[in-house]
Amino acid sequence: MKKISKNGIVVIIIVLAAIAGVATVYFIGKNNYKDKFFPGTTINGWDCSGETVEEVKANLQDEVEQYTLTIVERGGNVEEITGKELGLVYEDNGEVDAIFESQNSSLWFMNLGGNDYTVETAFQFENLNLSKTVNKLDCFKEENVVEPQDAVISYQDGAYVIIPETEGNKLNKDMVYEAVKTAVKQSEESINLEEIGAYIQPTKRSTDESLNNQVNQLNLMLSASLTYDFVDSKWVCDREVIYSCIQDDGTGTLNLNRDALYQWVADMAYETDTFGLKHKFMTSYGVEIELEAGGDYGWCIDKDATTDALYQYITAGQNAVIQPEYLYTALDRSSNDIGDTYVEVCIEDQTLWCYYDGELITTTPVITGNESLGYNTPSGSVWAIDGKKDDWTFTHFPDSHSDFWMPFNGECGLHDATWRPIETYTKTEFKTNGSHGCVNMPYEPMKKIYEYMEIGYPVVVYYSVDQVAGPGPTQELIAG
Repeated sequence: MKKISKNGIVVIIIVLAAIAGVATVYFIGKNNYKDKFFPGTTINGWDCSGETVEEVKANLQDEVEQYTLTIVERGGNVEEITGKELGLVYEDNGEVDAIFESQNSSLWFMNLGGNDYTVETAFQFENLNLSKTVNKLDCFKEENVVEPQDAVISYQDGAYVIIPETEGNKLNKDMVYEAVKTAVKQSEESINLEEIGAYIQPTKRSTDESLNNQVNQLNLMLSASLTYDFVDSKWVCDREVIYSCIQDDGTGTLNLNRDALYQWVADMAYETDTFGLKHKFMTSYGVEIELEAGGDYGWCIDKDATTDALYQYITAGQNAVIQPEYLYTALDRSSNDIGDTYVEVCIEDQTLWCYYDGELITTTPVITGNESLGYNTPSGSVWAIDGKKDDWTFTHFPDSHSDFWMPFNGECGLHDATWRPIETYTKTEFKTNGSHGCVNMPYEPMKKIYEYMEIGYPVVVYYSVDQVAGPGPTQELIAG
């Protein structure tokens, strides 16, 4: 048997030692990686070399907690929400365990190059935490919230203008909540609240067509100026008056308020109407008297019709001198509406005068209502002629005939009484032998009155210049 040389023994020892070393390393590695990941193993970018499954899962929990959602707000403001704030909890779906179980610790030495793995970082979170976190955002703090404001119409420097809307920064909290919830579930990095339409918008903007149309119409109305000329006074419905009548119609829309306009017309009527009111009157004796209220002569504005007409003028933006609509009219629109054309009767003197345009057309003695029987002709006021009839036969006195009949106060009127002898026209005849209330007179003066006077012309009757209103009738007056 050949004897091994000394050098050979050394080689054998070295080889055996090497084998023993390798075996030792192998078994140490096998034992070490039976519950740890192989060297060079990465999961979701984390180096998991030598880590246990639980340690890797802890890393994934850290990853979940380090999740950050950036919230971009109006005006460039940015806030962040972290997974830790949201209380995100890694949801173990078994992927990490599956990766580990795929390792064969006996073959650990064959995986020294490493392997990269990606697992789904599913997580769970409670809505309560989400709600609390969202509520804590600065954008929801009361001191930071600016309410949106609608564009509105304002009156400035004599004209209506549109005050632009205020965008504000008030958010729809429910929408933000749902957007954050979705973003977190999808692991999104950011959301833009402006882009998702989370801001509460003004409902009306300065570009709104109806708003601009309204402003244009309002300013058109303000441009109107309507003048009522009452000869010795004027009433002008101008910008200031119209502005005072423009009000909210209850729907948030400014419009010309008819009730307010009606009140202005009513004030005008109160100041300028003369119908049935007291009248100053210069008698043929040169003495001014004050006729009492109660007659039916004068001006009376039809307030409803005048308001309707004025409303139309204003909404059309017209400038004009216009007339009111009337229920009753007189001859002269000045405050002295009797003017220079009228019939004047003085009962005490039993005299009548008729003037046309200031010229005395006729004067005549008359016989008025029988005082002794209570048929006193009404006096103390001014009445309007109600009618004109020629060839007239009186209903209650079929044998009595007048060529000219002009009633002015019910059954009381002016007429010729040819059945009365001329010599009976005295200042005392009326006391015991007067009419049944009418003003009787000879044919010729009545003819002239009939020629010049028209329906609506005034008849002034007074008892005397010292006693304007005389005794009133106690009997029902009868034409004739």
